[in-house]
Amino acid sequence: MKISGTHVDVLVVGAGMGGIAAALAAARHGATVVLTEPTRWVGAH
Repeated sequence: MKISGTHVDVLVVGAGMGGIAAALAAARHGATVVLTEPTRWVGAH
């Protein structure tokens, strides 16, 4: 996937429990958030 010319306030790399919590907290405070995960699943494993 290639994204160019996109502005985000917060980039969270890793969709484990902490990454999901960080992304939700930032979004709830009005930030534009991108959450990425290199594997096929999210959450703890």
